[in-house]
Amino acid sequence: MSFYFTDQIQQSFNKIFHQCNKDIAWEGKAELDALVKLDEEGQKVPGIGDVYAMDDTKAYSYLHTAIRKGSAIAILQAMRTSGALTPTIEKEMPMTKDQAFQRVYEGAQKGCSYCAYAIANVFQWGDYRLLPSARKIVNEGEPSGVVHFFKSLFVQVDQRRLANKVTAIAQQWLHKSAAAGLVIAYRNLRLTYAEQNNKAMEEQVIFEGAAAGLPLMMYLAGDICKSRGEHERALEYFERGVTMNNGMCLREAAEYYAKPCESNKRIPQDIQKALKYYDRAAISPDYLDFNDHAYVTMQAIILRTLNIDGQSQDWSRIAHLLQQPAIYTLDAIWPYLAYVFTFKKGNTPAIRTAIECVNQASKCFDRYGSYDYADHLWQLAAGYCYEIGAITKEPDLDQAVTFYEHARESINRLNTRNDNWLGTGKPLVIPDEASERLEAFELVDGHYQYKEGITQSSTTCNPMPPAWPQNSVDVLEIFEDSTTGWRTNRYDWNFIQREWVYHLR
Repeated sequence: MSFYFTDQIQQSFNKIFHQCNKDIAWEGKAELDALVKLDEEGQKVPGIGDVYAMDDTKAYSYLHTAIRKGSAIAILQAMRTSGALTPTIEKEMPMTKDQAFQRVYEGAQKGCSYCAYAIANVFQWGDYRLLPSARKIVNEGEPSGVVHFFKSLFVQVDQRRLANKVTAIAQQWLHKSAAAGLVIAYRNLRLTYAEQNNKAMEEQVIFEGAAAGLPLMMYLAGDICKSRGEHERALEYFERGVTMNNGMCLREAAEYYAKPCESNKRIPQDIQKALKYYDRAAISPDYLDFNDHAYVTMQAIILRTLNIDGQSQDWSRIAHLLQQPAIYTLDAIWPYLAYVFTFKKGNTPAIRTAIECVNQASKCFDRYGSYDYADHLWQLAAGYCYEIGAITKEPDLDQAVTFYEHARESINRLNTRNDNWLGTGKPLVIPDEASERLEAFELVDGHYQYKEGITQSSTTCNPMPPAWPQNSVDVLEIFEDSTTGWRTNRYDWNFIQREWVYHLR
């Protein structure tokens, strides 16, 4: 039963606002769009003003239309939208602002979830000051004028008490809105308690919002559990958010599966699941900023490069991940770029690009110090570039061996440390490509040369998958339930430079 909207609009409204399923929400949106089209064709559609008011994607452009067509909700929304209530539109309003408030307030009292939300906003954002009927609600139960005069002498105390009362009214209506099924009400409700520094109520709202299916609240609930050391429960919330493609839940769940230290080893390491979630988080639009995208992308690259589980080292995927725009401001990418281009891992051959990346990695190494797990990559690349004469025009085996030896030291250092970034408490076991390449050389009269019968160093480490490049073409990649993705290009040096400069502006 509808308390405010027509039954037809209410059904579509419920699909959009009463759950968090994007497919169902788009279905409801399509139904409202169809009503707008009928109106534009000149057909009479009851309640059409509210349809215009509820279109989130065109809210501002539709606002005046919604007001002209009699939407009281649109009038209240326009009061909070800068420049929306122009003198012209105020003259054309079919009702006053206070009449609009009264109409929506009546709907809220009858049980309309969206009306309750709109009324809460009137008080939460201070619009009540402009509405006599709303001010009357705030002033109910207030002392007489004389008493109020004496109390007003203590202005700060009086203002604080008034602010608390207004907030309480807003919270009352947000609770009613949420209880009636409007899941987005939990977001505003949480903010009111956060502003009051009421941790207990804020957490209660977070867990209620998570139970109602709001992905952001699932992340926040998981984060609360994580801070309490309740890691299994935290992961349950993050996994629920993963099913809704929430970027932050994807990131947190991936961290749990990749790094046992995150849960004091209570959650078993699962590299395949971690990679799956890092990959999805790298293209998730939900709540992750550019730095978050860069972080999860690099985690996926690092895990695949280390090949901890013996089955996740897909160099085509690594090369593809290195194309993500979010990581172009990270100096940490240069060792990986140097390696994939030097050894043609998942890329078209590009030795000139490889040399540029080696130089960039070397400069960053001089500036910042060790890359730790990535040192051996760029040092291997540098050694090979000297070995084939790509840098010096003629092969320089002495320099090649020097870099291969540095690479061997790096990998040995990594493979003997217990305090690795994964928190396993055990040394990693990364294949030692440098030692294999060094087997090709011998020292003769103070200089290195190839051993008899050898014309170039070789390795059995880090083989390419049989079918490549799998993902190095111009694509818009979609992962599983995601509806968006990063657009990536065939990788070339001009593309790297263009994106690097753009993101450093």
